[in-house]
Amino acid sequence: MSGKRFHLSVVVSTNLYTTELLSHSGIEPWTIVSADFQSGGKGQRGRTWESEAGENLTFSVFIKPRIRVADQYCISAAVSLSILDLLDDYGCQACIKWPNDIIVNDHKIAGLLIENQLKGSIVESSVIGVGLNINQVHFNSFRWPATSLKLETASQISFDRAVILEAFILRLKERMKEAEKDGRQIVESLNEHLYCQGEVVTFLQNDEVIQGVVRAVTTDGQLLLSEKEGIKAYSNGEITLKNTFG
Repeated sequence: MSGKRFHLSVVVSTNLYTTELLSHSGIEPWTIVSADFQSGGKGQRGRTWESEAGENLTFSVFIKPRIRVADQYCISAAVSLSILDLLDDYGCQACIKWPNDIIVNDHKIAGLLIENQLKGSIVESSVIGVGLNINQVHFNSFRWPATSLKLETASQISFDRAVILEAFILRLKERMKEAEKDGRQIVESLNEHLYCQGEVVTFLQNDEVIQGVVRAVTTDGQLLLSEKEGIKAYSNGEITLKNTFG
């Protein structure tokens, strides 16, 4: 079943707009809200997602996954892998930077924000927000350098964002089937594409510098690092990967 499509010129946040639709009137699974520009695009932990108007994909998808609360991280894994599938079709080899970024050549090309509504032991619904850089070629300086599909493919023409969005949705539906069937397997697939896996990296925890070898992401979404004292697990928000490339 496919839901309705809403495309807006300007919106504060596609996730917020989708959530408001849901609360006011209810919406069908696979409803998509996209926008040319988000005035207050939401990122992890209150950060904003900045994007030139009309150049990139900024959208949210509403789904009702058959996923237990304990397995909710596999939704994030499915979304991330769907973006990798899509980029691979254009010859872009991407990887997943824990917890929610997609990286090409050490530059950020996409980010996601998933907001789950829980009911008892199941995920009742999810609002999946994605920002994917498509045609933008100039970026401001941020903590992590950015790139786009156009830059990575050296394309002389602009890509059709609607075509790319449709292709992403098809891939997401397939990956969500995998996630609902076997959450452990889809997280294993994510780990095959984990950014800096097996490398010594530097993280920041508040003002403290932490160094360790990136090992894997667990099925509940924690990052495993090999440190001097042994392997430690970190939850989303506890540590931030330090950029050494920008």
